[in-house]
Amino acid sequence: MKALLVRKPYGEENVGISEVPDPVPQKDEIVVKVLYAGLNPIDINVVRNKTVYGLKPDPHIPGSEISGVAETSGKNIKKGDRVLLYPRWFDGTCKYCAGGKEYLCLNGGIFGVLTNGGYCEKISVPEKMLLKIPDGVNIEDAVSIPVGGLTALHALNRTAASSGQKLLVYGASGNTGLFATILGKYRGMEVFAVTTKEWVKKYGASSVYPHDKIPADLKADLVINSLGGDLFAESLDHVGLGGKIATFGVFNGANVQVNLAKIYTQELEIIGTTGGTVAEMKALIGLMQEQSIRLPTDKVFGIDHLKEAIQAYSGRTNGRILLRVQ
Repeated sequence: MKALLVRKPYGEENVGISEVPDPVPQKDEIVVKVLYAGLNPIDINVVRNKTVYGLKPDPHIPGSEISGVAETSGKNIKKGDRVLLYPRWFDGTCKYCAGGKEYLCLNGGIFGVLTNGGYCEKISVPEKMLLKIPDGVNIEDAVSIPVGGLTALHALNRTAASSGQKLLVYGASGNTGLFATILGKYRGMEVFAVTTKEWVKKYGASSVYPHDKIPADLKADLVINSLGGDLFAESLDHVGLGGKIATFGVFNGANVQVNLAKIYTQELEIIGTTGGTVAEMKALIGLMQEQSIRLPTDKVFGIDHLKEAIQAYSGRTNGRILLRVQ
């Protein structure tokens, strides 16, 4: 089968299409024909070998966010079903799996980082990592659920986000930011978007601000900041008394300086959040179907044009960048 491989010394200049063996399914695994794949910061960092998790094997097939069609059958997934991949390996036996936190599995990891990913024609994965895409959900929209959507939903759940609260979302036109905006509005929150893209208002934001134009008196119950870097320290200025800030990304940098006095005198909470559970992903799929949620797509590239896709990612203006595998 065809697969996109990145090789040492990594980077966009060292990716290319290669012929690799078809996957051989192990016990309880399903073979999936990959149709679409998302492009997220985690995938870009894999290509550049800059993940915080480490990377193997080498050469490496990136791709953590996958939708496709089952080519074999299992107990619940049948051949021909449209499916989404839950992007975390988990054994179901460690203390975190037993506690309902399979995304923290001691013996697991992120699909496409600690194992080869889905920028290829076929994958073989345990059936427990696959969820059906129901009728009424577009497969192009569905592919944004496993990383962008699940991460945002889990962050809202972890912070107990609720109706009537003010939510400030940094990077609101990005993958996770847009989902946080949509889901925050659905929960009855008043959503303020930090972005230069006015179209985000169509997805639930009441106001849109560039990061340097946020009103000084805007204080939120919850700030979601997936960017890190200097914008993280800046965003603390907009957390209200007793409020929370959720962090799950460092695309702008992992090291920041913060005013600890502000955190303890105002009783602010900094909450780290990552991934999400299979149950949360299933719930989000159901919500997408129930609410007929559609997502904007800016451009779709073939996997043989990953370099161009990454270039377009930083300059996108109207939604997601997707990869069409076949």
